[in-house]
Amino acid sequence: MADRDTCGAAGRRRRWSAVALAGLVALAVASGATAGATQNTKLSSAERAFRKAYVALVPNLNAASTAIITAVRNAGKDTDAQVVTIFTRLARQWTTATRPLLALKAPAPDTGLFAAVTTRVPKVEADLLATAQAGRTHSVSAGKTAGEHLATDFNALGVAVGALKKRLGLP
Repeated sequence: MADRDTCGAAGRRRRWSAVALAGLVALAVASGATAGATQNTKLSSAERAFRKAYVALVPNLNAASTAIITAVRNAGKDTDAQVVTIFTRLARQWTTATRPLLALKAPAPDTGLFAAVTTRVPKVEADLLATAQAGRTHSVSAGKTAGEHLATDFNALGVAVGALKKRLGLP
């Protein structure tokens, strides 16, 4: 069991600090990717209806995303037990917030962009659950891998959302 944390609380803090750092770097990139991304495109009535339905989901999606960012930022201070609780709760919150998003049907011109978003949503949930499992097993390598995957998938989702927002003319 060379993978187990043998350094106690200090080792766990270092592991979760690495997870937090990886997550924050990716989130900073994702935030920058969507800054100022608007496009003055004439939207069809179907696209306007899709845009309206999407915009209605944004507050819950933003709340779930902010909770993830906060948890990743604070993960270096959490014990393994806290990581299990926090990231399991985040996975549930993420699922609840994204279920209506996954139920939307994009009009034909936007299906590719929307598919880029919807294929990444379950990956983020899986990464949150993997992070919780890493805390449960006290595995340094699993924690590092889960953090890297969460950072990568959350970043990719941010880029996909940025492209969709640009297409729909959203700030």
